[in-house]
Amino acid sequence: MSTEKNPLITNLEIALRYHNLGFSIFPLWKGTKGNPIVQWKKYISEKPTEDEIKNWWTKYPEANIAIVTGKISGIFVLDTEKDFDLNNIKILNRTSTVITGRGGRHFYFKIPKDTEVDTHIEIWGKDPKNKADIKGNGGYVVAPPSFNAETKNYYEWVEDIAYIDFPPEWLLELIENINTEKSSIPFHEVAKGVSEGSRNVSATSFIGHVLLKTQIDMWEMVAWPAVLSWNSKNNPPLDETELRSTFDSIARREFNRQKGMVTKDDLASYDGPDKVISSHEMKNIINANKLEYKYKSILLAPLDRVCDGFVPGELIVISGPEKMGKTRLLQFLTVAFSQQSIPVLWFTYEMTPREFIDRYKNLPIFYLPMMNKSYDLKWLESRIIEAKKKYDIKVVMIDHLGFILDAAQQQNLAVQLGTVVRFLKSVAREQEIVIFLVHHMRRIEVDEQPSVRDLRDSALIAAEADSTVLIWRLPKPGQKKRKGESVEFGEESMIKVCNHRRTGVMEETFRLRFDKETGHYHEIGGSSNHKEVDIDDITKIMKG
Repeated sequence: MSTEKNPLITNLEIALRYHNLGFSIFPLWKGTKGNPIVQWKKYISEKPTEDEIKNWWTKYPEANIAIVTGKISGIFVLDTEKDFDLNNIKILNRTSTVITGRGGRHFYFKIPKDTEVDTHIEIWGKDPKNKADIKGNGGYVVAPPSFNAETKNYYEWVEDIAYIDFPPEWLLELIENINTEKSSIPFHEVAKGVSEGSRNVSATSFIGHVLLKTQIDMWEMVAWPAVLSWNSKNNPPLDETELRSTFDSIARREFNRQKGMVTKDDLASYDGPDKVISSHEMKNIINANKLEYKYKSILLAPLDRVCDGFVPGELIVISGPEKMGKTRLLQFLTVAFSQQSIPVLWFTYEMTPREFIDRYKNLPIFYLPMMNKSYDLKWLESRIIEAKKKYDIKVVMIDHLGFILDAAQQQNLAVQLGTVVRFLKSVAREQEIVIFLVHHMRRIEVDEQPSVRDLRDSALIAAEADSTVLIWRLPKPGQKKRKGESVEFGEESMIKVCNHRRTGVMEETFRLRFDKETGHYHEIGGSSNHKEVDIDDITKIMKG
């Protein structure tokens, strides 16, 4: 444990050293031990490439380093707490050892041939003087020179990683005993009854199986009698009071699991992505994850200027009167993102895939389902996750909200709209994508300037969104509105950005004119330092 780090060696260089030693590694946010930057579970069975490692620590040079333990790296680690009494164990071997950021010890050991070492928590109980874990298959440890944000200390080698030795015999015997205790007898054998040496382990297995297969409201009437019947087959049977205590304990845990809850005991070691952390740890995560991903349209400079790009996790509502350019605006953005290799997923509910693709002369690369399923949010979320995993999509276009709203539900329409938008917002955050959502507007007069109050059915839509972008075309100059006569629209459009949560822009409007001769958009009345938006590429790609 140290308060200083060697400034001459970068985390990237050390990560590459671990990689060259044969370890599977991945990055954690600086200052943390339970907040991976990447989805790390895949590295339990496959090692990252050198290019992946370089990309990670080039992007996040101060990221902590995690070493995956177990078979993939050929090592396991005995992890002891700061107050652990080292006299309680006999580490006779000279082996690689780390002082952690909290002052504990990590003893590294090679895994002997034909030996399986799984991860086991609190192998000697919860007493701080005896509290220790074994990190093997399915686990990981934080490695030097990682930083602990709470203690301000760095992880440090006291015996270099080059000295990893095989474990002492007593530790191997301990692991073998744990594995034996936790090894499962086939259920069909357990159901016949077991002998004295395996009753407790088998009771846990049998009770868990019965509770899982029985409805919660039938546990007393069905599950408990089944457990009593099974116990009568044991030789000798377990004490009924002890058995009932085991039943109640497992039932509480299973009830909480099915209801999405955790027990108080579980919370003491909870390490999920929503766990409670200190303000200093959160600050380190925020500093390491400053808004590095801002997707800009490039082809619509005024929009980039007002919105300062688009950031993963944002939900942008696009609205305006019917037939006023909402879909075309998103198609422009799709072309712009495609040219920057930003993958886009489209849900084109108003058009078939054939109709939508036929609107392009030269088709940009984007992604879309082979068919759309209306009024099904879970289906929509599944396709987004599918596209994220397959194509690493960054942006999602949904046209439009009405097709994912189940109007048949017996719920206030305005509340339902707000619920749907809130759900999409959570998807954008969880999947780290930008979602553009088209929603129609109530009918307004031609000479009336629309506002967020004109969004159809619910003001909750704009309230839940990160920003609302309104677009409407202007009539050709000189036209006078006459009752019963249609209005012919020209090439000028207005775009209004409303209530932008991140930039603080409450309302800003700009006017664009499309020049068919030059293929340019001009911002009318913009300041002199605003660049014209050259969309030659778009006019080549889009029809009309």
